[in-house]
Amino acid sequence: MFSQFNCKFMEDYMFNRQKKHSHSILNFFVCLLFTANVMAQSSGKVNIAVMNLEAPDVSSSAQLALSDRLRVELFNTGRFSVMERNQMQDILKEQGFQQTGCTTNECVVEAGRLLGVDRMIAGSVGKVGTIYTVSLRMIDIETGRIMLTKTEDCNCPIEEVLTTSLKNIALKIAGMTSDAAEQPVVRRETVVGEGDFYFTSMPSGAKVYVDDKLLPGTTPLMEEGVAAGTHQIRMEKGYYSGIQTVFLEPNEFKKVELTLVKAKGGLKILSTPFEANIFLDNKPLGLSPQTLTGLDAGEHILKLTKPGYLDLEEVVTIAGDEIKRISIPLEKIKPAKLNITSQPPHCDVYLNNQLQGKTPLAVHDLMPGMVSVKVAHPMFEDWQQTLNLKNGEIRTIEPTLNKRTGNLIIKSDPPSADVLIDGAMQGQTPLTLSGIEYGTHDVVISKTNYQSQQQKIELVSAEPKTISAHLIPAKAKLSLTGAPAGAEIWLNNSSTGRLPLTNYEIDDGDYNIKVKAAGYESFTEAIHVSPNEFKTISVQLNPKSRGKALLRSFFIPGLGQGYQEKKGKAVLFPLMEIGAIVGVYLFNDKYNTAISDYNSARDAYSSAVDQSDIDGYYLQMEASYNDIESAEKMRTIFIGAAVGVWLWNVLDAALFGPATDQQQAMGKADVHKLKLYSDYKNGSGRIGVCYGF
Repeated sequence: MFSQFNCKFMEDYMFNRQKKHSHSILNFFVCLLFTANVMAQSSGKVNIAVMNLEAPDVSSSAQLALSDRLRVELFNTGRFSVMERNQMQDILKEQGFQQTGCTTNECVVEAGRLLGVDRMIAGSVGKVGTIYTVSLRMIDIETGRIMLTKTEDCNCPIEEVLTTSLKNIALKIAGMTSDAAEQPVVRRETVVGEGDFYFTSMPSGAKVYVDDKLLPGTTPLMEEGVAAGTHQIRMEKGYYSGIQTVFLEPNEFKKVELTLVKAKGGLKILSTPFEANIFLDNKPLGLSPQTLTGLDAGEHILKLTKPGYLDLEEVVTIAGDEIKRISIPLEKIKPAKLNITSQPPHCDVYLNNQLQGKTPLAVHDLMPGMVSVKVAHPMFEDWQQTLNLKNGEIRTIEPTLNKRTGNLIIKSDPPSADVLIDGAMQGQTPLTLSGIEYGTHDVVISKTNYQSQQQKIELVSAEPKTISAHLIPAKAKLSLTGAPAGAEIWLNNSSTGRLPLTNYEIDDGDYNIKVKAAGYESFTEAIHVSPNEFKTISVQLNPKSRGKALLRSFFIPGLGQGYQEKKGKAVLFPLMEIGAIVGVYLFNDKYNTAISDYNSARDAYSSAVDQSDIDGYYLQMEASYNDIESAEKMRTIFIGAAVGVWLWNVLDAALFGPATDQQQAMGKADVHKLKLYSDYKNGSGRIGVCYGF
């Protein structure tokens, strides 16, 4: 995707570092090589180059043979894209770079940058006695840090180092050996027989690979008839995966459970020019070039910005366990030009709401991107359009403006009213009219049973003009007659007057009428009135019944008084009854406690032997007995009080009728004098109520 740019980037990069003039043919060759490296990176392999091994104890020809064999073994791991030795020599020679004696990390990093690879492999083959030691280190070119080091010892001839040791250390570098710091290599053990697997995963629905072979279906999954022995189990779902090595015994039913973990990857971001601002998923991450690691696998939004260059934004997909290399060319900003002619001419031109002049007009030095264009004339409708100007584009537009007319939005409350404009019927509200010429117009809004409204409107702008009319309906008249005179009248929970009520004007609609008077049952009725309607209602309130009050007070003290609208007694009686019941409960509890104390003292008295104990327990029994008598007396008093309040409440409801409006107005309702008294002394007490009629 970025092959063309990668060639240019490599040429520029080489040019900046070259120590002598580059040849165009070799530059073209390097471009093709660099493009191949990018393709290898996108496939998940890491681009590496291998420096010739330092081997002072072997001949120069053996040294080259060992170095070339290491390149082959690294390539055979399938983890790396390895640059050939001849290609390395040509590029480094062209740049005047001396490979011989390049053993320091700084020198190796410099070579890696010239070669355009991600990592460099350098090392040596040494000999102590009969033991050969192969030492390798992998260096990250971006950071200049050593990523890992590996060694392989062999008490063997140099031929076995070539055939075996180099292969082993290549596997270690690739992370494919049984080294203690690496993932164990799956070793197949020959076992006779078969077994069965049951696979589950969290989350479920994962693909299952057994020894890199994909099984049909997803977890939970059953696989029967699997050869006994060691197997590598891998499960994948989207960007989540898990791996485990298991041993299956003959005839075994083995359950394999894996918790899948989201894979991590990275991005190696290069740009031309360097030092572009990097944003990943709208998060600023510094300047390019840069390697970002520890990123969640999946899609991300990558954005590069740099002053003087066009912003670049694209979606990148990161695979797990790889660092994806991306090279992005940023395009320099080239001003755009916009030529505007209009019909009619001499229209105002606005770009992004800023006045630029009148048509015909040429606007230079516009930034590429979205630009809002408006062409306006007092007698014509505005012409507006959003253009996407490309980098360095010259564009010409020729808008034609339509003659201006106005819009009317007409609303009424209630709707469905007739609308006439200049005597012509237009429709019913709500109504939106377009194409109305500028000027003065007569607007009439009318509806049956409502008063008509007439307005003169002036239409002078392109903005829609809204007319709102609140039509007033004709009034209805309500009269109420009956008894008792002076009863209060409520319409829809609002006090309206007192009986009798004559020709009271109200709007049409639904109403709830309530008539009430103290000492009488309330009267309620729902009515509907229409405009111009005369409505008369006869009301006769019935006095409240003492029998109903008695029945209410019989079950709940004070409830009958509430019915009779005796507000003081309606609160007094339940409070007194509750107080008496609470007193009964408290002294009953005290009574039971005293009995318990008495029984305990009596039992102790019966079992006492010592005379002092006998005398002490006897005194306790005597004190407890006195407490029993005191608590029993008070309990009896409160029981009497509870019964007395209940009887008083019932008699009051039966003998005394409800308070009337006249009594309430004169302040004579609930004026009886009430006095409560209680006394408790020396283990005895009393409670009393004095009520004056």
